Amino acid sequence: MREGSVAFGTSTGGGQPGVVPAVDTPAADTAPNGAPAPDAAGGAPGQVTFEVNGSGTSRMITFGGGSSVGQGSEVPLPWRRAVTASDEPAEYSVIASGGDGEISCRILVDGAVISEETAGSGYSAVSCVARR
Repeated sequence: MREGSVAFGTSTGGGQPGVVPAVDTPAADTAPNGAPAPDAAGGAPGQVTFEVNGSGTSRMITFGGGSSVGQGSEVPLPWRRAVTASDEPAEYSVIASGGDGEISCRILVDGAVISEETAGSGYSAVSCVARR
């Protein structure tokens, strides 16, 4: 999977404001802004998990919280990514398009579902949005 992130208000992508170049990355637990997740002793605010379920491959998955966004293309399903929740109230979202047949998304905070949606067959798109 090829993945990139956008961190609004910064410039790290060759002079283009807010662009972080796409890189191949493993599914690691990081904060939405790419910072390492704080440990429990540091007062971790919790964990947000984004999920997309279905069969086949999603053409595009976009996910994020606050002003940080991650994106992957041609992503094998099912897909899951966990990040550290923001200390402040934030809106979290995951959007997926493509896949074979039914496709669904979920956003969980510390294991509790806060948003869940399902889309039908054919060329499908699904989005989940929640505020925490």
